[in-house]
Amino acid sequence: MGYRELHRMEIEEVVRRWQVEESQRAIARATGLARETVKKYLAAAISLGLSATGPPPTELQLLELRRLGVVAVQPVTRVAPQLAMLEPYHQQIATWLDQDPGPRRSIV
Repeated sequence: MGYRELHRMEIEEVVRRWQVEESQRAIARATGLARETVKKYLAAAISLGLSATGPPPTELQLLELRRLGVVAVQPVTRVAPQLAMLEPYHQQIATWLDQDPGPRRSIV
């Protein structure tokens, strides 16, 4: 599934359900979000001083949660393990390829 930005109302719904003591799994099921996404927003809410038994979030806290979410949903770029293993030999491989004008086969 692709990455998408959560809207303020979705974040508010996650926090509201958490404050009425729903489990993360139940919140994920009800909102259609991944459990890891719910977990991430609840961890951010706790870091902003919200608690499961405290008052609802303020407008400023909701804006901060949304800002954190925009940054957190950026796709992570990963390097393939094979590429990382071959990187130290990049120049040597390029040199070999430039030196060898051997027969070229087309892949069809």
